[in-house]
Amino acid sequence: MKLALVGMMASGKSTAFEIFKAQGWQGISMDDLVRKNYHSPEGQAYQQPFLAGMEPTVEKNLARYHADAEFKRIWDDYRLRAIVPTGTDYDVVREAVLEEHRKNYAHNPEFKKAWDAFVQGRIQAEMKATVGAQPKALWVVEYPMLFEQKQEGFFDKIVVVTAPEGASLARWTAKGRDAANFHKIKTFMLPLEEKIARADFVLTNDGTLEAFEEKVKALCQTLKQTANA
Repeated sequence: MKLALVGMMASGKSTAFEIFKAQGWQGISMDDLVRKNYHSPEGQAYQQPFLAGMEPTVEKNLARYHADAEFKRIWDDYRLRAIVPTGTDYDVVREAVLEEHRKNYAHNPEFKKAWDAFVQGRIQAEMKATVGAQPKALWVVEYPMLFEQKQEGFFDKIVVVTAPEGASLARWTAKGRDAANFHKIKTFMLPLEEKIARADFVLTNDGTLEAFEEKVKALCQTLKQTANA
């Protein structure tokens, strides 16, 4: 069985994904594949035209990094968060600028469109090849943009994870993410109501973690029985 796990940001998809894996399912995270391709040699080469204008910003911030103690403290926080665990001052500042660029991905439509076209082909091919190598296994794929990328036909079943938007936003910002980006990214996604209408199952994450875990485990068992029937 090939199962897709979808939903809005910070709804509990990753929690459900980990529970499925703990219940014996083989798992693939499309976000992990995106990150892998982002940092691959091919991905780095592809980004160069978009990042060519970044170096003046790096040099400007590097000068300020050396002159302004408070600014240096803020940038060093990136190092403490292991974005750049080692390296020169230039490495730290350049990666910090690049991290800001990644955060602003949702605000750069030209880069987003081109990058998505490049990455989608690579990660979809890798995901399908991995699943195809074990066609009889129980597969769960965490795929936030499944419907937007028109890949639902590959899967046997689709599960949507939902949560109250206020709770999702709180989880999002608790991880240091910008609330404005939360709302901006939503504009690139199908409305939740449409995702629910097109799904086979809905997992509602509106209570305790323990209650949500029980819902996910119960669905795991139902789907295993369906696969073995």
